[in-house]
Amino acid sequence: MAEDKNNIFYYFFLYMFFLYLFLVFNTTFTGPDQPIYYAYTQSVVEDGDLNVVNQFYRGEKVVTQTYNFPDQRNHGGILLWIPFYIYAKLAYFLVDKFNINILFERLANCAMSFSTVVFAFFTMIFTYLFCKRFFPKKVVIWSILAIFWGTPFFYYCLCEPGNSNILGSLFSVISLWFFSYVIVDSNKRNWFLYGLFFSICVTIRGDLWLHSFFSAFFLLKRKNWGNIIYFIVGFIPIFLLRAIDTFLKTGTLHTEDLRYIRFLYYFKDCYWDNALFNNYRGIFYTSPVFYICLLGFILIVFSVLKIRKNKNREKERQDVFLFIITSYLVIKLFIISGLHRPGADLGARFLITEFPILTLLCAQVLQNQKKYFLYFINLILAFCIFWNILIISEYFTGVDWIYIAGHPPLLMRIKNIRYILFSFFGIKDLNLKLKLCLPLLLSAGGVVFYIRKVFGETAFLFYNLKDNDAKTR
Repeated sequence: MAEDKNNIFYYFFLYMFFLYLFLVFNTTFTGPDQPIYYAYTQSVVEDGDLNVVNQFYRGEKVVTQTYNFPDQRNHGGILLWIPFYIYAKLAYFLVDKFNINILFERLANCAMSFSTVVFAFFTMIFTYLFCKRFFPKKVVIWSILAIFWGTPFFYYCLCEPGNSNILGSLFSVISLWFFSYVIVDSNKRNWFLYGLFFSICVTIRGDLWLHSFFSAFFLLKRKNWGNIIYFIVGFIPIFLLRAIDTFLKTGTLHTEDLRYIRFLYYFKDCYWDNALFNNYRGIFYTSPVFYICLLGFILIVFSVLKIRKNKNREKERQDVFLFIITSYLVIKLFIISGLHRPGADLGARFLITEFPILTLLCAQVLQNQKKYFLYFINLILAFCIFWNILIISEYFTGVDWIYIAGHPPLLMRIKNIRYILFSFFGIKDLNLKLKLCLPLLLSAGGVVFYIRKVFGETAFLFYNLKDNDAKTR
């Protein structure tokens, strides 16, 4: 009975949080790479192609040798934005029938912005379901909220929803689930399907290439060459389609992911600590919650080093699994520090794709701590959240570049927060949202209820250590 009451409370809190996101999100599909994502979506629906040269120009009308617009971003996200764009077209058709005066672009921007809120919401749900296999519910919920508010995740969810980073975080947690499933039920079919799904992931976000670290570690350790081949065979079809698309766009046979290699070459002489600790939008300076995450990784390393003394095989397997999927984040952090130029945008934007891993690391610090030490950590987390909001408010108002020469007193800087409070907590365009997005809001709630009813809270988890023990006996 008490468990049922707790579940009711958790899901009531979940729906209230989703309602909050719905009320305050920015209905303009703006973002760090906009308007390119909107242009790609529009081009596919309206023109039936991926040539955005007639939708989007930046400066002079420069085209490639195949007369396409020169762009090297991963545009796989349009696969999930297209349904929302089409939904806006249907809504505009009905609006036009009733002679209601509203621009189609406003409807399309609102629908696509709401898609980012939906993707962020399901990222947090799936992260909760995944992480609660390893940590208590309360620890997981607090960790999710700490990462949400303690990194730029909330900003790119609510204020600049026109980005692919939030969408990448959703595919990141699904990729973790899929990987945890195939290492338990390791057969050729599952590795083929994972290879196919992984090719979709890197089409959505190029930085998800580093997830191959999981697969490479496991497959090379097991030396199962058959599974390696099936993984590669599953990966190839969509990868070849991307190469063909790139050839049609640019006239060269390479995918957008090679730009990361070029960036490493261009910035090879940059100091890695400049991107991490620079007081102008540096990663750790903006979001000090990453220090807590690094502490969580250190604790996981210590747990792995003590494996020989640990007679609990389930705990041993859990520690190794957590070490594999979290050590990759440290590798990515080092690579990003060589690619990121402080001041380009909020430093940690490229790390919010790893929302589930950051949650795991934060939960690792919070679990099994003594009461007073836990209070101390929570106070630190609260300060990290406050500081992250402060720096983002300075970024939002554009005054952070003034502080490069020197920062004013902290109390004077805190005053900047009031300028962004409406963006975080103010209700925006409620009339438009209710008319356009209410069916989508109810549908998203129905999907959550379906997941809870059909799969439950534990059966939906792929990585089940006890089932694995039964198979190995």
